[in-house]
Amino acid sequence: MLTTSFLNDLNFLKRKLEDKEPFSITRFGDGEMMIMNGTHLNLLHKGEFNFTGQEDIRLDLYKSFTHNQENYFVGVACKCCVGDPNYQAMKKATGLPEERLTWANIFVNSNFIPFRSEVVSTFSQYKIILVSPGNPAGLPFKVDTHISIGADAWTKNADVYDKLVEKLSQNKDEHYLVLLCAGPFANILCYKLFKEFPTNTIIDTGSVFNIELGLGPNRGYLQGGQDLYKTCIW
Repeated sequence: MLTTSFLNDLNFLKRKLEDKEPFSITRFGDGEMMIMNGTHLNLLHKGEFNFTGQEDIRLDLYKSFTHNQENYFVGVACKCCVGDPNYQAMKKATGLPEERLTWANIFVNSNFIPFRSEVVSTFSQYKIILVSPGNPAGLPFKVDTHISIGADAWTKNADVYDKLVEKLSQNKDEHYLVLLCAGPFANILCYKLFKEFPTNTIIDTGSVFNIELGLGPNRGYLQGGQDLYKTCIW
């Protein structure tokens, strides 16, 4: 990544999608940071996940955070969102060169509107595999394969990885776009899948499609609040 500006990094990924150049991006915010530090975190009341200290999950998340592979990008929480000490610690902990790093918030806040208006339109070039809760019928692109998950997917839907491996193995000549709306489970899947299937594009999309999936506008930027005008800084 160039990390010269919030929007430039989004455009960098847009060009890769347009050129059908495979890549993976996994994004680590404050929640993922807490899990890697061993902090218990229960967000089941939001329909998300419960981390009670499972060491296998923590280690898989850390492997995703530090994985070094060409065209594998890691988003870290920026200084304006988690403070400079945490931001600097995350950048150092990845051990990755700066050109493989970007913002954890790259698809949201002030990048959300250009993401939806300019990046999503490139999806039409691909066969899409979507891992998400909810119903994909309202999405602005065609989903070829939907793998449904629920809350606490990394324990209750652990077979998702095997399903994805089976699908990608059966069609090795196809360049799939794999979209992951799966919380911290998406981070783990990004790492494992891109390591094994580097000719596909695998994106941790997070909450950007929550409204269309029927999950509601449960983030500030989805509600049109001030977050929609916030340009994160490096």
